[in-house]
Amino acid sequence: MIGAPSGTAPTGDAWIEIENVTREFAVRGAGRGAGARSIAAVQDVSLRVARGDSIALVGTSGSGKSTLARLIAGLDRPTAGRVRYAGRVVDPAARDWQSGRHRMQMIFQDPAAALNPRHRAGAILAEVSEFGRGGDGRHASAEDIDAMLARVGLSPADREKFPHEFSGGQKQRLSLARALAAEPDTLLADEPLSALDVSVQAQILALLHDLRQERSLTLVFVTHDLAVVPHIAERLAVMAGGRIVEEGPVDRIFADPSHDATRRLLAAARRGSTGGPKTGIL
Repeated sequence: MIGAPSGTAPTGDAWIEIENVTREFAVRGAGRGAGARSIAAVQDVSLRVARGDSIALVGTSGSGKSTLARLIAGLDRPTAGRVRYAGRVVDPAARDWQSGRHRMQMIFQDPAAALNPRHRAGAILAEVSEFGRGGDGRHASAEDIDAMLARVGLSPADREKFPHEFSGGQKQRLSLARALAAEPDTLLADEPLSALDVSVQAQILALLHDLRQERSLTLVFVTHDLAVVPHIAERLAVMAGGRIVEEGPVDRIFADPSHDATRRLLAAARRGSTGGPKTGIL
């Protein structure tokens, strides 16, 4: 079993293990004299993902799905609970975590967030490739860089371009190449399609699917759009109000959703109002 609803994680080995994780943020109330209070973006979430599997975290804006992805990636720390990856506690400050964190790479909604605007594409890939090799001084050759670009549908000539010279879809392809250059075993994709037009969304989705199969990658795919889920994930975790309200195999949940939040997301996908690739599945 790959995942479980909040508070009911199954026994057995897990590649990614989230144990009763809560993430609170302090906010100041409106008006003079109003004190600070805490809001839980993620509340007591437990989830397990097996190595080589894919799971989609789905929910509306503010459901907590992106916060949970950042906690898994070690870009933020939980207020309570813990996250384990490959047997290690995910802690941005821990040396044990830092030594192996390149094995988990994140793809962002805004691909420019992962690309140094001052470096050419080839230099970006070369730097990450060296990091993925443990900083042992072995540099990626021009042929290596060209092969990385070609695998994500870019050309050798793109090696000399700066990020701002790429279209939105090309930037996301370069961002994906950058993530793969670190030779990861796990990808976290946080709304990687939402900033792209429909035709490019379908291309990136197909590319992600193929790369995952080729490299046996573990994938956590964050999206607001249930229409894309059957094409990228075997399991689905629906989030609402910072909690996982429904979790299980994609086909079962699509056939018989048990929570109102899931039903609303499915209805939106069937209406085509979520902006996802029009796949014909829903």
